[in-house]
Order: sequence, then C-alpha cells, then structure tokens
Amino acid sequence: MSIAVPLWLLAAIPIALLAAGALRRPSERAPTLLRAAAALALVLALAQPHAGAHHAPPTLLLLDRSASTDATMVAREDAWVRAAVRQHACAAPCRVIAFATTAAFSDQPGTAAAQSLDPAGTDLGAALRLALGALPGGGRAVVLSDGHASRGDADAQASAARRAGVHVDAVPLTPAPTATDAAVTRFTAPSPVRSGDALPLSATVRSTVARTATLTLARDGAPIGRRRITLRRGDNPFFLTYRAPAAGWHAYRLAIALDGDTTAANDALDATARVGDAPRALVIEGTPGRAGALPAVLRRNGLAVTTTTPSAWPSPVTLATADLVVLADIPATALPTSGVTALRTAVRGGTGLFVLGGPHSLSLGGYAGTPLDAMLPVQSLTPGGVRRRQLALELVLDRSSSMADLATSGQDTKIALARAAAQSALALTARDEDELGLVAFDATARVSVPLQRVTPGSSAAVAAQIDRLDADGGTNILLGLQRGIAQAEQGTAKVKHIILMSDGVSEPGDYGPALARLRRDRITLSTIALGPDADATLLRRLARDAGGRFVAVPDAAQLPRVLAQEVRSSAPSVGFRGRAAVRLADPSPLASDLSGTPLPALGGAVVTRLRPGATAALTTTVDGTTVPVLAHWQDGLGRVAVWTPGAGDWAGAWATGHPATLAATARWTARALATPALTPTSDPADPSRVIVDPLATAGTTLDLADLAATVRTPAGATRPLPFTQIAPSRYAASLGGPGVYGLGVRTPGTTTAQALIAVPYNAELRPQPADTSVLGTLARATDGRILNPAAPDAALRPDDGTALWRAFAVAALLLLLADVAAGRRALTPRG
Repeated sequence: MSIAVPLWLLAAIPIALLAAGALRRPSERAPTLLRAAAALALVLALAQPHAGAHHAPPTLLLLDRSASTDATMVAREDAWVRAAVRQHACAAPCRVIAFATTAAFSDQPGTAAAQSLDPAGTDLGAALRLALGALPGGGRAVVLSDGHASRGDADAQASAARRAGVHVDAVPLTPAPTATDAAVTRFTAPSPVRSGDALPLSATVRSTVARTATLTLARDGAPIGRRRITLRRGDNPFFLTYRAPAAGWHAYRLAIALDGDTTAANDALDATARVGDAPRALVIEGTPGRAGALPAVLRRNGLAVTTTTPSAWPSPVTLATADLVVLADIPATALPTSGVTALRTAVRGGTGLFVLGGPHSLSLGGYAGTPLDAMLPVQSLTPGGVRRRQLALELVLDRSSSMADLATSGQDTKIALARAAAQSALALTARDEDELGLVAFDATARVSVPLQRVTPGSSAAVAAQIDRLDADGGTNILLGLQRGIAQAEQGTAKVKHIILMSDGVSEPGDYGPALARLRRDRITLSTIALGPDADATLLRRLARDAGGRFVAVPDAAQLPRVLAQEVRSSAPSVGFRGRAAVRLADPSPLASDLSGTPLPALGGAVVTRLRPGATAALTTTVDGTTVPVLAHWQDGLGRVAVWTPGAGDWAGAWATGHPATLAATARWTARALATPALTPTSDPADPSRVIVDPLATAGTTLDLADLAATVRTPAGATRPLPFTQIAPSRYAASLGGPGVYGLGVRTPGTTTAQALIAVPYNAELRPQPADTSVLGTLARATDGRILNPAAPDAALRPDDGTALWRAFAVAALLLLLADVAAGRRALTPRG
C-alpha cells in the first residue's frame, strides 16, 4: 500500500478523537461512530491510496532553456517542477535536466534554476541521452519544450529510450501572445557565378502580423533595391533577380522594416557570392555569317567572343582553355577528325559546347554515327535530306486475357482499341507503301499478319486479318519479341522497326540474345506500357537498350493515337521548312523565364531524336512527332546544348527579336567556375564555423602547421584566425556573431584564397510557434503521451498500481446515506 497525498491522513486525528469521545457516551455512540467512519473513508479517498508496487516510476523533468523559450515558457516549466515535488512524482529527490546547446543536471532541483548553458541552440538529443544514463532500469522522462530541435539526433535517442524502457512524455510549450515581429529567416545567393549572369536571390520573411513593411537590399554596403511589400502572417517567400556585378566577392544584405517590430536582431540576413570573369566564347561558323546575330548578342551580354571557321580550327590548347565553343551550322565533312577529338577532350574537361543547327548540320549535315554526334544530347537521323525513308514495321501486340478488360474510359475493351491502333498503323504504312507485319502474343506467340508490303489497294485484306485479333491466355513478352524479330529480319526496307505493346507483367526470360539480334540486324525497338499494371521497368529497359522510345499510356483509349505517332516517329523526315509552333517541354533552367510568355514560331529546323538522359527544354512537332528544338545534357565536366533551328531564317524571331534565350543558353553552357584551392566554406551544421578542406579543393593533403589565416570581422578589425584539425585534411575555425567575415587562407608557396562568409543571427531568435510534430513523434516512439501544459498536477499524478480512492469514496457515501436513514428512523413516532 502507498499513499499519493499523505498529508490528508492528518485529518484522521480529530476524527479518531471524536470517535473516542462517543464511546464514553452510549446514547451517542452509534450515530457518532457512523459519521466518524464516513469521514474517515472520505479522508482516505482524498489521500489516494494505491495497492501493489510503488506507484511512481523514476521520473526526470527535461526543461528547454534555449533562446526560443520566453518568460511565459520558463514560468510554466517552474510550475511543472513545483508540481513534481508536490505530487512526489519522482519517487526520490526530483531531478531536473536543463538543455539548450548542451544538457546538464540542474543544481537546484526544486526550482527552475538558471543554467550556464549556451542558449544559441536546442539539442534535445543530448538531453535524452543524459536522461537515459540516469534511468538505467527504465522510467519516465517529461520533456518541456517548444519542439524546435536545431541540432543533435533526437530520433536516435528516442529509439534508445524505447529499448531501455523509458517512456517520454512531451509537454508542448507555446510562446506568450506573439508580439509584433517580422524576421528574414532565409536569404541565399548562388555562388559562384560569372559576371553578367542572372543572380537570383531567394528569401523568406516570417511575420507574426499581416501588415505592410519595407524590404531593403544592399550590395557591399550600398543600397541597390527598396520596395514596399504586404506581409501575411507566417512565411512570405520572395525572389529577387539581379545581374552579377564585376568579378570578385560580394556581400548582399536583405533587411525588413516593420512598424512596431519588437525584435531587431532578426530583421536582416547576409548572403555572399563569388563572381568570376565573363565567359570567353569561341564561335566556329561553317561559313562566315552562319552564326547570324549570335556573336553580336553574346558581346552585348558581356562575353568575350572570337569567331573563326573550320579551316582555321583552333588548337587543342585553345579549345581546352576556352569557356565556350559554338559550332554554327557546320557539315560533318568540314569537321577535322583530329579537331573533333580535341573538342571532345576539351568538353569532358569542362569546356562548354553549344551547337547551332541549320541546313548543313546535324541530320542534314551527316552527323549520324560521327564522333561529334555521340557528344550531343540529340541523335542525328540518316540519311540527310527531307525525303521519308522506306520502312519495315512489325507490330508485336499483347492479346492476353487482361486485354479483354474495358479501358479506363470504359467505352471499349483494350483489345478493340488495340485493333483500332493496328488499323491506323496500316493506313499510315499503306499510304507510303511500306512493309507491315503483326505478331500477337499471350503465353505463346503467333503471326497474325505476315510482314508484307502494303498499298492502298492491298490494305483491305490486311485489315480483315487485324480484325480477327482477340484476347485470351497469359503473357510472355519474350516469345512475342523473338517472333517479331524473326519477322522484321525478313523485311527488305532499309529501316526496320518493331513496336511492342503490353498491359501486364511477363513470365521471366533472358532478353540478352534478343537484344543482341536487334543490334546486329540494326532493328530498332519502341515499347508501349498500357495501363498501370504493365511492366514499365522491363519495357523501358528494352526500348533503351534497343535504341527506341518508351511510352506509358495510362488509358487504352489513347492507344490508337499513340501508336500512330510511333509509326510516324519510326521514319521521320530529317528536316523541314515552314512555320512550326514551339512548346515548353521538360523543366529546364534554359526555359524557366519563358513560362507564361508567347513563344515565337520557327521557320524550319533539323529533325533529331532526343537521347535518353538528355533534357528537351523546347520542342516542336514534325509529322505528328515531337522533336527537340533546344536540348542539353552533361558530357564529363562540360555542358552541351543544341539549338536545332540554327541562327538563320529557320530561327525566326528567336535569333533577332528574341535572342535572350540563345544568350542565356550560351552562358549556361559555358565552363563552370572552379573553386580555388583552400577556399573556406561555411559549415552547414554550424554557420558560425568555417571549414577548409584542401583535399576537396586542391586535391592534396595539408599539414595544420602550414595553414595560416586572417579574418576581417563585421566591425572591420583584422586578426589571425586559428584553425583546429577535425578530420584528415579538414580544418575548422569559429568566427563569431552574425555578420559578414572576410577570410584569407594561405600556405607556404601558395596564393592566398579569399572568401566572404555570412554568419546568420541565432536561429532561436526566429518567430516560431511550438513544433508539436517533433514532440508527438518522440512520444509515439516511446509509448509516451502529449500532456496538457496547463495541468501539471493532473499530468504528474500517478495512475499505475491499483487505485483504492474510489472504493473509499463509495464507502463514505454509503455510510453517510446509512447515517441519514438511521436519523429518519429515530425521528419516526412509534405507533
């Protein structure tokens, strides 16, 4: 038996004295003893007796004392400590852990004693780790915090607490009614960039009120922008775009001014950017003038431009040191083999390559199969010209039982739509008198239409064969593909192509020999995954390995259109003239500024095919097929971009009235700026600390004794900066409070590396509500509870063991009722 509130037992003394007196008075003995028993039962109920083991498990209180805890939160923590002592919740002298950047036991456990802790951060994990060491046999930890754990690993400690049998209860502390405050909580600038590049500045302002404020931007201490903004409560993102200034390090500061702001320390943040020289561009034109206005456009955008022709092909050294090489409408026959080899070496070493199409380049210039073509994000087609190639097309279609299901749209079965798609393919091949065959597969494969040349006159018989296609059986893609390859090998056309469609998962098989046959016989393969149950992974791999395309078709109703488009894509024209609309395609930094703006039409382009892994920023449509207009990818360390219309008439307004896209592409493609050796960087885990890693920048290790550094503080004072080795060839130094620091790092015999490092204000100063998600996760992970911050007595009151207070309360009530009944019988007259 244990008593939760033993002080109530003192009330039993006068009750006992009253009962003793009644024993000496026989006339009052019965009613007095009845009332005394009722009073004693009530006192025992108030004392909260428990039967069984001791009711209070070992308990610790963990108090958040970081800078984000205001006076209201501290007062609430003090109340919890007093309640724990009052409720005997700790089953021993109550122990308190205070935590901020670190954690420590409080030296005055009965009060919320001020701790000598650095309030600049919140390491909840450190507090839990200390608590687990003090609770080796399990127990209870009550965490009082706003939940903003800015450092440490609370999740790992929560897992350890669960294993140790420690239940963690969480008390979410919320700040006092929020004062008026607007803070710049995020401000970033890209680094490094080149002079003249777009310099997007990204920022977030968090406000506790909805009000108008003033946003000010300064560069190197001089204001460069000011605007009035309307803030809403919460986070307000902003994007500011400027041009990168002259080469060198530059510091930007964004500040918010709000009337009535109560916290000035969080009103501004700094960001720094390293700006390099403008790119040097080498433009090689097929003949003078084929680059059009591009050289002049690049010069107006700050690039240093040199023009030449293939007959004066630059030396390997010139190519390797250029930031950008532009090839303007050059036929493959004019490209020196050794020069292309040197260009590829330069690109893989970091030189950017920008290829302009036109009537003499890419597919029209004989690039297909050349070393230059292999470098490009688009694949040139053969032969050059604008006539359509003769085609042998083999359809390999799934006819398994699942094809009898209705399409997603619910109008027709999938097999009926497959027949319609095959009929559309027949119409297209008959129009051009190409060859067509059809293999249908389930668990086996059979030839439904033998490969044959079809004409408008012979297509009716083939259409009748297609109409007999039905659905039944399992799925074996490999057997269908093998039968389709055997059919395609019999074709007499120069171009052989297979289109394979399936809506399910195939039986396993070895596709290696089939893919080898495709490559050997120069047969390309495109695949279509029909619906969500198709094996898209297998179909995508087959298309990739066989030089074709993969298309996912979620609804079979789209199948006739998609298959017709694939037929057209099987033998496209390699060039076109005439007006063609341009569309945005894949997300790309080259087209991010074009969203929502009218895009000029083209007057023509070279038709190419986008390579796997490349990005098509802009596309157009030729013969129903989507073809790239602007595409890019990475080749080694260098970026490669292709603009298929070139810089002449085909480019239309893109080259004259809308040249910004070509200039931006040239800048983006140019060589990236390298990081000088020894350049210091900010530590992501602690922005007030700077890191130097010679192995990462210079590629060599460095002894700490050879490392020397100076720092210019935000106040303008210059002093030595001592570094400490924290890992092999990795060194760290602490800077100090918020502001911009200028650093110079040097070693004997090396040039000093310069850098500007921006240190933000303490993150604990941000206006922020309680983060109950962190505390909730912690409680759930340890079978703990989220407790009411306003009710410490109820939350700390023990509830384990067998509570007996209800039994004593019922006994008191019954005794009182018995006393009342006895009194009524005494007052009733006898007859």
